[in-house]
Amino acid sequence: MEELENLVKAIEKKEGGRSGKTIEVPPSGVKKKILDVKKNRENLIIQYLIEDYGWLRKTEAINLTKKDIIDAVVVKNRKGYVFLRSRPDKIKTNNLSKN
Repeated sequence: MEELENLVKAIEKKEGGRSGKTIEVPPSGVKKKILDVKKNRENLIIQYLIEDYGWLRKTEAINLTKKDIIDAVVVKNRKGYVFLRSRPDKIKTNNLSKN
């Protein structure tokens, strides 16, 4: 029992002692929308504001999109930069057409 406790303590120390983030999966067919993005100095997207989830790192948002939780498309440009694009609609300003 003591070995297990020591292992848990070592893992907590390595991971910084912070709790992980719990992400609830929406009911089937209900996908979350991208509401906004944050970009870095190079004008590349680094975070997405996701409906009911708040701000997520790009990698988290891409993983949720691949799991069909976020209503978006994973895109890779010619330079190999991977990002999300909202599904196109008739309003051009909200389509995240640029990375």
